[in-house]
Amino acid sequence: IQYFLEAIKAIDAASGGSPSFPDVLGALTQLSTKYKPLGLKFGVATAKPTSNAESDLIGLKISDDLRPLFHHVQGTDAGMSSKPSPDVIVKCAAVLGVDVTRTVYIGDTKRDAAAAKAAGCKGCLTIRRDSTNDDDLGADGLISSFDQIETY
Repeated sequence: IQYFLEAIKAIDAASGGSPSFPDVLGALTQLSTKYKPLGLKFGVATAKPTSNAESDLIGLKISDDLRPLFHHVQGTDAGMSSKPSPDVIVKCAAVLGVDVTRTVYIGDTKRDAAAAKAAGCKGCLTIRRDSTNDDDLGADGLISSFDQIETY
């Protein structure tokens, strides 16, 4: 299963971006190491334009370690509709050469879950920083840390 990750949510707080998920690098590195021989690919599918998403990833303090884990970064570029349209997810899967129906999308908004379902993803997880919030926003599962990805 390939994982699409709304990685922009992992921007380090010190870089002026969104609050970070401190476990993102460790979890993705572990998944990549374990499943890369089986064809696992990570992609970013974001509402931001691709150039902004790439800049945000490069601006992370952990960029040198995190960016190489992603095989493709796909933003919502000209001619594409923004989420909840599935455009960005479908395009990312196509560039990665994967069947979107065999992917799992991870996001943190209702629009993410709607886009993943519209794209036909095998699954969609919602990650929430606030573990007291049990609203999965329409996703197939709720996680509070990236370490929980593999349990789904």
